[in-house]
Amino acid sequence: MIDHVEMLVEHLTDDDPKKRIKAAEAMSAYIADDAYLPETMEVHPAQVLATLFFKSIPDRMACISAARCLAIMGRRAAPYASAALTKVLQNSGSDLRYEALVALGYLGPEASPEAAAAVANRVIHDEDARLRRQALQTLAVFGPDAAQASAAAIAKACHDEDTDVQVAAMHCMKAMGPDMDGQIAGPALQKVLASGSQEMRRFAMETIAVIGPGVASHVSKPVAEHLRPLPGSDPVLRQLAVDALEALGPEVVYEQELLLSRAVKDPETEVKAAQNCSSLQCPEGHVAKVLAAAALCQADCDVAVDLYTCCNQLCSSFTCTGSSSLRPESSAIACDGPCLPEDRAKCCDFPPVQDDGTQLLRAVIAGEAGMSSNHLLRFGVPSSDLAQVSEVDRLVAMSVTAKATAALHIAALHGHSETLRRLIEGRADVNQLDDRGWAPLHVAAGAGRIEVMNSLIAARAIPDLQSPDGTPYDIALRAVPRGPDPPLISVLLSQHARAWQDELNF
Repeated sequence: MIDHVEMLVEHLTDDDPKKRIKAAEAMSAYIADDAYLPETMEVHPAQVLATLFFKSIPDRMACISAARCLAIMGRRAAPYASAALTKVLQNSGSDLRYEALVALGYLGPEASPEAAAAVANRVIHDEDARLRRQALQTLAVFGPDAAQASAAAIAKACHDEDTDVQVAAMHCMKAMGPDMDGQIAGPALQKVLASGSQEMRRFAMETIAVIGPGVASHVSKPVAEHLRPLPGSDPVLRQLAVDALEALGPEVVYEQELLLSRAVKDPETEVKAAQNCSSLQCPEGHVAKVLAAAALCQADCDVAVDLYTCCNQLCSSFTCTGSSSLRPESSAIACDGPCLPEDRAKCCDFPPVQDDGTQLLRAVIAGEAGMSSNHLLRFGVPSSDLAQVSEVDRLVAMSVTAKATAALHIAALHGHSETLRRLIEGRADVNQLDDRGWAPLHVAAGAGRIEVMNSLIAARAIPDLQSPDGTPYDIALRAVPRGPDPPLISVLLSQHARAWQDELNF
């Protein structure tokens, strides 16, 4: 395998740009896992992929593939690709902008300095609600580092016409924490508490509890008004209001003592008992919750019973497995209650081990996954290093189908005919649509992969299937340079479409 990686590293500086790109894509999984890599590389694979985005007329399909490979590389690609992906956010193609936003999220907070302002701009100006939502999710991953650049966009999105965007905005604001500008966030939260849905008001209370005193001047009174145990009012919302009021600080608590005194007589025990945690001292390796005094002990707090009611476990107590390791700042990062396996991404430097579906995607993305063993041997790859080829067979044999369709799209894009055949034999759906509404046949037509198209149509792919961008025939016409005669690929699709219609009408 090391020889294989060394061969790919050599190809990163090849004179042939296509060979450079293919080698960079094939290395994405190795970069993500930090496996089999040399100590130094003259050119990082992410740098090679980033060059695609700086062309005067970028190849859309190639850029989409590159963005997905950069997402697989994750944080290790951030220093080399953040600027390139940020540039893509100005592209007119919504599908490419979407892929860039997803990739920037996987690059993580390291991409924030270059990308935060451009991502925030998408939140405000993108016409596609799906992209606005993804932009907010990416900003949430960036975290507090993006708070200054994105505060206005997040606050505006709290009142977006799309409810999913509103929810994403509230989660994003919560992720920014105390770094969120209170003078911008305060009025937005106040409006949500006044006229938002019950779900949004709950989210607003949780967000206020995290941001703290910075928004007190705007929300203290609306928060306190939610303490009233009126008939039909939401007890969960009242409890969250107690938490939020405590987080706003002692001065606000004193100002609202009248409504707090009413909360003490609340019929809901959890609301009435919201001050009990103040007497519990968190043990070593734990830290008091931001609102420990407003937790839910039913009687005197006991560390054996109420530890995670009142305290959060610190990541320094978490055991990272596999290739991951504790983050340097783990002693300052707290889980929500006890640290669980799903907190690995929060506590550890490397992302969680990928599931079999993602491994299948990686095996297909690697250019060599579509070659025969003999072909690889001719390239000088030892027989002991043919695991990448057998990986597709192994995962298909295990009936890994959750991402087999996505793998089929990637195999069609790269022209990996042998890999495509294996996936089809593994019962991947040849007519399944991706996020853009494209089936694998649309991808193959746009990339000019005639052999792949023949294989897909032989497996009952619908040759005139409609997508938002037209049929495969329409896509092929736009992708292939025009000449005096129709391109072969378009003639092929037209013939198959007529044969399909004849069969349906028979």
